[in-house]
Order: sequence, then structure tokens, then C-alpha cells
Amino acid sequence: ILGVTASPVPDRPSIVDWVLQCHDKSTGGFGGNIGHDGHILYTLSALQILAIAKYDMIQLPTEDIINFIVSLQQPDGSFAGDEWGEIDTRF
Repeated sequence: ILGVTASPVPDRPSIVDWVLQCHDKSTGGFGGNIGHDGHILYTLSALQILAIAKYDMIQLPTEDIINFIVSLQQPDGSFAGDEWGEIDTRF
């Protein structure tokens, strides 16, 4: 897939590079863009993109990602989308 692991445009990051830059170190999840807060939906999408690109997942901060997802689980078993408590039927 063009641009996934190597950008066709000089000085432009590949999709994998961009996804990795979207990791929010403060929450452990991935945001929708560089500098955005982590969100469960963007975290799922980031992991799916990295898997499709055959990225070496062992390089990811797995514990941080797991802790982020676990922190979003609600007492009733559902999940909030982000640390601010967004609740939606999608997750």
C-alpha cells in the first residue's frame, strides 16, 4: 500500500510514522492527530493500521496502551471513549 511504510513524497512521514506520532504519552492511547488526547477509537484504529502495515508491535508501549484501555472501563462493563468520560454506544 503506497505510503504506509515509506512516503512517496520526500520529507513527508509515512502513515506508520504519522500514526506513531499520534501516541499520547500522557494517557497511553492514540489521538486522532499529533498532539491530541488519547481516545479508545483512535487507539483501535492506530493498532489496526500498524497491524496492516506489519509493524513490529513489540516496539509499542504495550503496558501503557493496556492501562489506557483498562482505565476507560466503567463499573457496568462499558467503556468511555477518553479520560474525560465520553460515553457513546460505539464503544
